[in-house]
Amino acid sequence: MAMLIFGVTVIILLIAIASASIEVNLEGESRSQLEHAAQHDPLTSMPNRMWLARKMDDLATQLAEDETARVAMLTMDLNLFKEVNDLHGHAMGDAVLRRVAWRLSMQLGEGEYVARAGGDEFVAIQVGFRCIEEVLSFAKRLHAAIVEPIDLEEVSLRVGASIGIATTLEDGRDAAQLLHKSDVAMYRAKSETDRPICLFDEEMGRINRNKMQLVHDLRRALENDEFELVYQLQNRLETLAPEGFEVLLRWNHPTRGRVSPEEFIPVAEETGLVRDIGAWVLREACREAAQWDYPYSVAVNVAPQQLVQPSFLENVMDNLFETGLLPQRLELEITEASIIHDQAHTLKVMHKLKALGIRIAMDDFGTGYSSLSMLQTFPFDKIKIDRSFIQDVHKNPQRAAIVRSTLLLGDALDIPVLAEGVESEDELIFLREENCTSSQGYYFGLPMAREDMRRITCKPIDDEEENAA
Repeated sequence: MAMLIFGVTVIILLIAIASASIEVNLEGESRSQLEHAAQHDPLTSMPNRMWLARKMDDLATQLAEDETARVAMLTMDLNLFKEVNDLHGHAMGDAVLRRVAWRLSMQLGEGEYVARAGGDEFVAIQVGFRCIEEVLSFAKRLHAAIVEPIDLEEVSLRVGASIGIATTLEDGRDAAQLLHKSDVAMYRAKSETDRPICLFDEEMGRINRNKMQLVHDLRRALENDEFELVYQLQNRLETLAPEGFEVLLRWNHPTRGRVSPEEFIPVAEETGLVRDIGAWVLREACREAAQWDYPYSVAVNVAPQQLVQPSFLENVMDNLFETGLLPQRLELEITEASIIHDQAHTLKVMHKLKALGIRIAMDDFGTGYSSLSMLQTFPFDKIKIDRSFIQDVHKNPQRAAIVRSTLLLGDALDIPVLAEGVESEDELIFLREENCTSSQGYYFGLPMAREDMRRITCKPIDDEEENAA
């Protein structure tokens, strides 16, 4: 009996030990699975930003402890990926990301890693290389893998890539700074279409620091009342009489003086600051135009980021109500870039604006690839021919043909055409002979400050009125 009891006890203990062992193994397995899930992207199964952060910590320690350690950071951003989403849908975009991620993973050798940092951006790391040529070779392998055609559901797609590189050979031994510098180099590569792979250099760093300072100053410009509107005349070509003004933005920087719009507008668009700045421009333009004695129109440029704001239409209506400006006197200028981001949304907004009586002009006509189809789909009240086609139009047969075609198109669609950038008598004569409706440009004078503009828009007070006042 004692032996039986002992045997049963041993069996129970063995079962308990086995159960505990299984439980420990299962717990370890679950923890490992959770750890893997936390550090890998669910869409592409690649290492994710959390994995990258831990890898960066490891590299920082390695670089601090081993002076001979070498690390290269490569930041990669896909080109044309937004167009894939816009034209084919987000499901197709996800499929492209999965294919690109798989291709990148297939290129990795010893000491090479790739993580998805988010969206269509990837970060590659190379360690233990001997010279910069090895890093460039790695970058070229990755680039070649991305740009190969991607065949999905009977659709063949191509996406490009911009790659920025920073290494411990030239750019310091701070891992976080190397990643930042590779990001700066990537943006340089993105801006230079003929150079998809770009090594960081100190000039890029200087430009980036200047840009960051510009962003900082731009954020404070609205608070400090540093912006100013100037007004460019728009004239009817038949009589050359004024018919309206386009408002243009100027920035009076406290230390740099006048900053060119060509310098700060792209930065405002890139950072999203253009939404607040654009709202200020619209509000000030409506407030000013409401005070004019003559009912000239006022034209205001609208950025793509403004159009997609859910509150944009409400803000326009509020400005008209608060200032008392008649909607028929407000003209909003929209470029093709504003439309192609979300055509359905833009069309809906445009119809609501027109229902209020607001006029809409297509700005920079001729510079986009699908302007003709846009005119058929969207309810424009005016076409503005880009200034690049007006310069020396009387001497350039190609430009003359484009302008004539646009004027014929406007006539057929019953849409008035305004020519931008008129600077000479010969250009003006050509446009009048071709029956262009309106024009603006330096021929009629430089953009005017508010005081000069008011001499045209406001009736002069005669002596009797002044004495009565």
